[in-house]
Amino acid sequence: MFGKSKCRICGDKVRFVIRHLNEKHPETLSDRDVMKLKMQNIIAKYFSEE
Repeated sequence: MFGKSKCRICGDKVRFVIRHLNEKHPETLSDRDVMKLKMQNIIAKYFSEE
């Protein structure tokens, strides 16, 4: 039911994408342009399905 996604920044396979961005790539969420995006667009931008 819940699959893992692959991070396009570092290549890690993760299940909780927002937690991964907060812990490993906090600079991505601090970017003002990214904060204007909807959650599904953030996930599509930084993750691909495995």
